[in-house]
Amino acid sequence: MKETPGFEVVEDVVLGHFSFAKYLMWKDLVDRTDQLRENGVVRHLITISNLIAHLLGKEKTVLFVSEKTAALEVVQRRRRAGSRT
Repeated sequence: MKETPGFEVVEDVVLGHFSFAKYLMWKDLVDRTDQLRENGVVRHLITISNLIAHLLGKEKTVLFVSEKTAALEVVQRRRRAGSRT
């Protein structure tokens, strides 16, 4: 790395616990705001559960991530209820 432009090697150490999860999610949404506004699916689907159901219906793979267990449980319940109809 020492020879790579823009990098340097130093003998310093900094320890800490940093959580960037919320910032990264926020930044991703901010960076994609225009795409989201232009996307017809996002404009017409109101809930996360509906969006997931729509994508699964189109045989897409969906990764739903939440820091809150309750949000995961709600989506799971709604998906199970929807799969019975």
